[in-house]
Amino acid sequence: MINCIIVISASLIGYIEIPHLIKVKAKMDLIVFSLLLLFGLILNLLYYNGVHIPNPLDFIKFLTKPLSEWLYRLL
Repeated sequence: MINCIIVISASLIGYIEIPHLIKVKAKMDLIVFSLLLLFGLILNLLYYNGVHIPNPLDFIKFLTKPLSEWLYRLL
């Protein structure tokens, strides 16, 4: 049931926004809007179907931890 609500909501947002973007010929805005809407739709559907979605901050910590440890040792 929640999946239907998510898809209908995304469709309604697209139905409202996309004609205006086409009318003003904002091609790049249309592409970015569509990709972000699709990305958000996929993430929401995965989340509500029980798929574990990792926190982006964990990846940032993984990348910056060696540098921060090195800098800490310098102090």
